[in-house]
Amino acid sequence: MAVRHGADNVVACEAFNPMGECAKKVINKNGFSGKIMVIPKRSTDIKIGVDMDFKANILVTELFDTELIGEGAFGTFKNAHNNLLEKDCIVIPHNATMYVQVVESPFINNWNRLKDVYDEESVLLLNLPESVKNYKSTAAVHDLQFNNVDKNYFNTIISPKPISKSCFSEIFVWHY
Repeated sequence: MAVRHGADNVVACEAFNPMGECAKKVINKNGFSGKIMVIPKRSTDIKIGVDMDFKANILVTELFDTELIGEGAFGTFKNAHNNLLEKDCIVIPHNATMYVQVVESPFINNWNRLKDVYDEESVLLLNLPESVKNYKSTAAVHDLQFNNVDKNYFNTIISPKPISKSCFSEIFVWHY
């Protein structure tokens, strides 16, 4: 997209080799192999004068997981600003807001408990002792989107509330 809109030089980085090789094939198939370079490193390992000739003036990234701050996003953005980007660069995405919502759900709570194991015909395969079944484990982190859970399986305690806003063009975080 950047090349099609006039970028002279595009640098991509991809540390996961199979994805980087796939990117190179797509770039070549689209006729952009002379304009787009793929560096097989994490952005935090890229050096100006070694991997790139000069600092970038635009950063387009897909660095987020569903929790927004995972995958080392803030540290990666900070490193990019300190080492790879010009001072008045454009960053896409520019900002994001993180929300929190409290719900209760016996259905989801059951994910933290061990249960007897049955086969597809409801024949008991493993009968766990009650002491094991009643043991409450630490809540596990589940990558879950509420639009994938039937509304009958949870009760909303509070509606979504913003808790922080991040500006990736300058690496600021505001807390509400």
